[in-house]
Amino acid sequence: MKITIFLIVILMCTSSICVAEEGERTGNQLLKYCKNAMAAIESRNHEEFSAGYCIGYVDGIDEMTNMINITREPSKRAFCRPENATTRQIVRVVYKYLEDHPEELHEDAYFLAIKALQNAFPCKKK
Repeated sequence: MKITIFLIVILMCTSSICVAEEGERTGNQLLKYCKNAMAAIESRNHEEFSAGYCIGYVDGIDEMTNMINITREPSKRAFCRPENATTRQIVRVVYKYLEDHPEELHEDAYFLAIKALQNAFPCKKK
């Protein structure tokens, strides 16, 4: 359980949502958003926290997959999202997949998110 919480925090704090705009991430930006996260946790505002969890979770999967994909040839990548895809778009893709496939909701969230991104952003075959 502790390792799961640790990984979630790492994913959330490395996500693009921790910055005002997509792009460079600084400690100042991270501190600002972590203060907001702590305020949500302490106020027991679970709606804000769960929204942040969703964004952080999905963006963390996207970021991690992108790091892994750097070392792989395109035919072996999990998915090939466009470089200009935003965090908002990535979250919408996963949300829509989950909404459209209620019969799969009992499955692991990680694999469902990957499946959603694979469907939306398949790698082109050469």
